[in-house]
Amino acid sequence: MAIIQCLICQKRISSVAPMCPHCQSPLGQMTPTMRRDKAKHQHKAQTKRAKQLSIWALAVTFAGAMLWWFEAGQGWEWPPSIWAVTLLCLGLGAYLAGRGWLLWLYLTRSTVRRLL
Repeated sequence: MAIIQCLICQKRISSVAPMCPHCQSPLGQMTPTMRRDKAKHQHKAQTKRAKQLSIWALAVTFAGAMLWWFEAGQGWEWPPSIWAVTLLCLGLGAYLAGRGWLLWLYLTRSTVRRLL
């Protein structure tokens, strides 16, 4: 028994394990074509989730800005309400997290290509 790396998720696993405990990939039964397709599918799914997070974050940020605008009645009055600031901060933080995730996926794309 040895410690090897999973071909799909690159995490350490036992060589006698029938499937990876991290990504549930069957180890001994996969052909190279199946591995390539699974890696591409996982990468596309993660990219889709990161893009969806960015879109939802922009919607929350927009809701915070509209709350700030319409709450006072005369536009951007200072100080904004705590709810507007909360929505703006959550939205911007989530947007930056989503974009960072997309950047990370772009930079690790060479790992997916290496498996092909």
